[in-house]
Amino acid sequence: MSHDHTLAPSGQGTVVLNVGDGIGAVIIHTPGRLHGHGIRTVGEAATHAEAELMVMLGKAAGRYVHAVANNREPRPVQRRRGRRSFGAQRSLGRRPRTRADLDAALDDLAGRLCRRMQGKARAGRTVVLRLRFGDYTKAARSRTLRWATDDAGAIAGAARELLDAATPVIERRGITLIGLAVTNLDSVIGPEQLVLFADEPVAVSPGSAPWQDARP
Repeated sequence: MSHDHTLAPSGQGTVVLNVGDGIGAVIIHTPGRLHGHGIRTVGEAATHAEAELMVMLGKAAGRYVHAVANNREPRPVQRRRGRRSFGAQRSLGRRPRTRADLDAALDDLAGRLCRRMQGKARAGRTVVLRLRFGDYTKAARSRTLRWATDDAGAIAGAARELLDAATPVIERRGITLIGLAVTNLDSVIGPEQLVLFADEPVAVSPGSAPWQDARP
């Protein structure tokens, strides 16, 4: 940070440390107390010891101004949380749907999800199937794979196993919407993240009730 940047008034009771270069402005303290001690630039603030600034401005503000003026940022860097899932859904209307219709819908949803995941270099471990039945009740079940994947075939295959368990309910109630989501995201590392799950038993999320007991 250049010591030529100024400490400029910015509204009632604040002063802004103009750091420029797209970094933005940091509100640090009241203009009267800083300017009253002849501190109008970062360089001038840097000439004062931390103890002096603490006497002028108080402990917390004095420490902060001293750190910033000497190119230190005392606040911890907060990592921005990325998105937690990718999802897509398709409305199916009121007419009856065959299993082939539903399988085709899952293939399409999985393809759309995976293209978006691949564009963001993300892969996921948990596949969530969401259904809205003909009586407009809703239910969702999930399956967690052994490794994260961005492969549409693997994700659609896991969703089909969940759909198998829901088929008796769909035959009784009908279905008006099908949705698919992938959670437990991770960054793509390499081809070892592709999942082989055909020999694994079907697993649903812990504590899940049977499909037929689900209510909105």
